[in-house]
Order: sequence, then C-alpha cells, then structure tokens
Amino acid sequence: MDMAWYQVVHIAGSALYLLLLLLFLICSRVPRTNPGAGFWALALAAMCLARLQLLLNLPALLFIDTFVWYAGFIILEKIFLIHGLKRFLQLPLPTIVFLGPASLLFGLLVLYSLLQRPQLGPMIVFALFNLGCLSYVAYSCFQHRQAVPKQALLFTSGIALVLALHWATFPFVLTLSWWRVLGFVLGTILTMALYLSLLLAVFALFYQRLSDAESQALELAYQDPLTGLNNKRYMDMLFDKALLLATRPHQFVAIYYIDLDNFKPINDLYGHQTGDKVLLEVANRLRRSVRSTDICARIGGDEFVVIATQLDQSEQLHKLADKLLTILKQPVELGNKVYQLGASIGVSICPAQGTSLAELLAHADQAMYQVKQQGKSGYSVYTVTKQTENATAANGDAAVSMKTEL
Repeated sequence: MDMAWYQVVHIAGSALYLLLLLLFLICSRVPRTNPGAGFWALALAAMCLARLQLLLNLPALLFIDTFVWYAGFIILEKIFLIHGLKRFLQLPLPTIVFLGPASLLFGLLVLYSLLQRPQLGPMIVFALFNLGCLSYVAYSCFQHRQAVPKQALLFTSGIALVLALHWATFPFVLTLSWWRVLGFVLGTILTMALYLSLLLAVFALFYQRLSDAESQALELAYQDPLTGLNNKRYMDMLFDKALLLATRPHQFVAIYYIDLDNFKPINDLYGHQTGDKVLLEVANRLRRSVRSTDICARIGGDEFVVIATQLDQSEQLHKLADKLLTILKQPVELGNKVYQLGASIGVSICPAQGTSLAELLAHADQAMYQVKQQGKSGYSVYTVTKQTENATAANGDAAVSMKTEL
C-alpha cells in the first residue's frame, strides 16, 4: 500500500512540475518578461528528473546510490532557483557563492556513495543545504518585496520559509515509513506553491512593465520630447476641456503665440546642443509662470503657446503677457556664457475671436508677426480691424556675452 501511494505521489508531483515548467517556458519567451523565468523552468526540469529518478529506483532513498542521484538533481534545482532569483531581482550575488557550496556538497555525496557509508550523515548535510538555500530565498524575497507589484514576493518569502523548515525533516524518511509518503506529499504541495508564487511575481512584473511602456508611449504621443511640455496634439485636446471649464458668461480664454527673438543666431553659431539647452530653459520658465489650470505647449522649433483659461478681466490678459515678456528677456546662463533672448507674442481671445483653436492660433500668429514688423520683443492683442492695437514693442538686440568676474 505504501509503495502504491509512493508511486502516486511521485507521478503526480512530476506531472505538476512539468505543467509549471511549461508555463515558465512560455513566460520566458514573452517580450519584456524577466529572464528569471527561464532559469526557474530549468529548476522545475531538475525537479521532474529527481522525481522520475525515484520512480525508476524503487524503493527510493533506501540505497545510497539512489539518494545521491536524487540529491544531485535537487542541488541543480536550487542552483537554478537562486540564479533565477538573482536575475529576477538583479541581486549583486556572485554565482560562485552558491555554485561553490553546491558543487562541494555533490562531491561529498558521490564520495559517500563510493565508500558505501551510512545514509544519515549525507541526508542531514543535504537537508541543511536545502534549508540554507530556501532561507536565502525567503530573506531575499522579503527584502525586495516592494520590487514587484501587489507584494507577490511577500507570499513567496513565507512559502520559502515553510519549505525550508520542511526540509529539516528530510532525514526522517529513513526511520519513519509513513513520513516517506506524507513528507513527499507536503514537499510537493509547498514546492508547487513556491513556484506558483514566483510565476505570479513574473506576471505582476510583466503587467507593471506593460503599463510603464503604455505610459511612456502616451508621453511620447502627447509630450514634446525635448522640453517635456505638451505638444500640439495634446494641446488640441486640452483646449476643448478648457472651453468646458469656462462656464461663466463673462469668462474667456486667452491664447498667447510666442516666437523667441534672437534664438536662430544662437542656434546657428553655437550649435543645436546649446540651442536645445536654451529651449529647455525657456520651457522651464514658461512652466513656472503659468497656473496649474493653464496650458503650455511647444508647437515648433522656437515657437510656444500658452493658453490661459478661466480669465475674468482684461487686466489678467495683459498682466500675463507682461510677465511672459519679462521672464523671456532675462539672460540664459549656460556654463560661462550668457545668451540674451526676447520674445514676440501675439494674443487672441476666445470666444470673442473664435472658438476653433486653429482659427485662434492663426489670429495670434498674425498679431505676433505684427510685433516682429515693429521691432520685436513685445506683444500685441489681435483685432479684426487693426492688429497693431495694444502693441507694446521694445527693441532688443541679440547678444551673447561672456560672464565676467566683478
């Protein structure tokens, strides 16, 4: 009866390990899956071979040769288990730290086999080896439990600790015949739980990476890659929402079309790398100058748009225009050089001058070019009859000067 149950336990264990092995193999072939999955598939392959070896050498563990082969496969399983965990969590653990003791243990077991010594000593050493490996797995998973979403590794840590304690009872298979069946049943269940928890961790990390990739794709679709500001596509979407926020009858939205003055000479003379740094500084200044409800975007090389929402008074429109001119006239310091910029700004008003963003941008663009024609470095509010009305131009020459010590 014991022999029949013994066979059932190992056949069922081998089948379950094989199923998990296939799942890990599938995971290892999926892009963005951590490479640890492939090593855990190898670990389960070693477990399958260990169980099959016991089935082929009945009654198992009663002869030292059978035990040595079984122990060899289990040692191999622990090597792949820890190496997979090392890759999964990117642990700074040298391979020799666990490969060295494993090789030494297997060598000692082979020596015991050749000398035909009693089995109890090797079994105790073998049990301690497994206890140590699984304790390390439990500790590492607990220490890095935040590395995987849903704290899946916390469950892995608990299972590994219980399995480590279970391995401490391994030598009893020699003295307790009933434990030879029950012990392997519990071991199979705990091992399955351990690898299922690792599979759950693989899925959780895969889902997190997929979500991160989706977020990055959205950022690339809606953000300017250089400055981090909104791009024109996202600005169009936000503008529609801004119109919905302007619910009160007297509220309006102002569109500021900003074209940098003196940027082209800087970019041509000092190179695109310097030009990119200047644009990044301009973007940071614009971002700091607007409210959280406003929209700030880069729509071209040195062209930016600010959309001020929920304005109540015309003074707010002019105040923001003056503020934008002031911050953009301030010198940009990069290294030991100072770059002098300026800005020509055209302003259009919604809904008085239209509700289509394309139309409003065209109006603001016309007003901006009017400022350019009058000497740059100013702003103008678009009017149907006279675009130059409200122009406040102040000439500014391009300048790049060396910083000097006072």
